[in-house]
Amino acid sequence: MARSTAKLQKAMFSSIRSLSTVQRNRRQLMLFMALGSIPALSAQSFVNGNFEGGSTGWSGCTVEIGTAPTYGGTGTGHVAEVDGNTSTGLSDDRLLCQDISGFTIGSVYRISFDATRRGSNTPPDPVVVTMTMDDALDRTVTRSGGYAMVHGYFDFTATLTTHAFHVSPNFQGSYGMLFDNFSITLISALPVGLLYFDGEVHSSGVRLFWSTATELNNDHFTVQRSHDGSAFEDVMRSEAAGNSQERTDYSVIDAAPVAGLAFYRLKQTDTDGTETLFTVVPIEFHGPSGHPLSVFPNPSPGGMAWLCARGLEKAVTVPVLVFNAQGCLIYRTVVTMQPGIPLDLGALVRLRQGSYTVSVPIDGVSETLRLTVL
Repeated sequence: MARSTAKLQKAMFSSIRSLSTVQRNRRQLMLFMALGSIPALSAQSFVNGNFEGGSTGWSGCTVEIGTAPTYGGTGTGHVAEVDGNTSTGLSDDRLLCQDISGFTIGSVYRISFDATRRGSNTPPDPVVVTMTMDDALDRTVTRSGGYAMVHGYFDFTATLTTHAFHVSPNFQGSYGMLFDNFSITLISALPVGLLYFDGEVHSSGVRLFWSTATELNNDHFTVQRSHDGSAFEDVMRSEAAGNSQERTDYSVIDAAPVAGLAFYRLKQTDTDGTETLFTVVPIEFHGPSGHPLSVFPNPSPGGMAWLCARGLEKAVTVPVLVFNAQGCLIYRTVVTMQPGIPLDLGALVRLRQGSYTVSVPIDGVSETLRLTVL
């Protein structure tokens, strides 16, 4: 059964490598949840990181492995060489490639290794190679002189649950850099094990929902929104469970979404103020109808505010919903709005100092607006 599950995971991961980073993150998290393996992901590690098993675990590129004396060293241990051979391109280069699973997105890891320039032959000196881990790591390693293994390491933040690791030459020439003893160590774990974060168009706006597998010293979540996927603003806050070892589900409503494509992101804040950002989710929301709401004055002094729906040709009976800054519904009533006659919102609901979202479904479309009370 374990072997069948491993084959299924490998096949499904292979099918999603062509997706964007955001799509891969979401698809992989959903995959792990579907396979029932979220709390029990296998620890991230190199397969045959010391090369004693030959090329076992190192696939997808041309690998050269031999004993240390082959390259000017001593002992009986095996090492791997990365070189640029003699021609342009990668067709005859010697590389190192391996897919590494078990990462937690947002956690910090350290990749450690031993490396040296080859001890025989002169060119090139120094030797420079590039070490990458998808979009999470892109660093160069330099070694010069004779054969002398020197320990090195790089820290990176995981952006995927499975990362593709590559070491490739920055030079041309048959004699390059030797590697041994690759390992990965967890440096800083996420305080929250997020199962997924997603959203959907809802009758009252855009519904955002997410679940956690575990929580440690978790103070609250903040849902952020962006027009361009780059600059984000806080739109809703949700109090967290704090400490939990079981699944916890969350859901909020953005009752004032922007028309068209918007990007939502989840931010988690610890009790000590430390913040962690999670996956970005794109949501397409159709714009308002021909009855845009207006409220005046806005900002409102002391909660005095009048609500008006422009373009009404006749009286309509509609619900009025008021949400607080956390996206929670605090007031709901049904009123009749007359063409050109403002509705005294302050007389309906007592609005204390703060930010609110007012939503009025008209002709099947939820008209929404922001209101600030001073």
